[in-house]
Amino acid sequence: MKVVTLKAHAIHRLLLFYSLAFFSAALWTDVIYIASSTPWIARVAYLFLSAGVLTAVPTVVAGWVDWNWIPKERFEKRPALYESISETVLLVAYGVSWAFRLPHFENPNYLALTYAFGGAITLVVTAHLAEKLSVLLLWDPPQPAKPAVPFQRAKLTHFSDRQVA
Repeated sequence: MKVVTLKAHAIHRLLLFYSLAFFSAALWTDVIYIASSTPWIARVAYLFLSAGVLTAVPTVVAGWVDWNWIPKERFEKRPALYESISETVLLVAYGVSWAFRLPHFENPNYLALTYAFGGAITLVVTAHLAEKLSVLLLWDPPQPAKPAVPFQRAKLTHFSDRQVA
């Protein structure tokens, strides 16, 4: 199956887990910010969110290109579509949260936090679909059995028939 690569490494599979990790870190720092109301923690969450959005854009583009290259008869087409849609929703949710934080990122409003927590739900779904799809891609589907070839008698040679050079 054809995928977008960089030096023989699949870009989508490489970047997906970076964006998921950055978004997870942004989520947990948002939770800590809500509990403590410390401005520098909100700044750290904003930086994690920025890194997540910046790594998610090429991830989503590479994911859609990879999905487009999967032949229609392959069984991975539908799970890859679900994963690409969930990654796009994830990018939009966290991108909107990021945009709402731009004017005052040290004190994010509730709308920015709501989109971030909505993205967190999508994050769980995306991580689950990415794991399932990676298992599907590593597992080769059973191939149809080859027709049986009639038994052919092998030409037997005796040990003494060998010619020594």
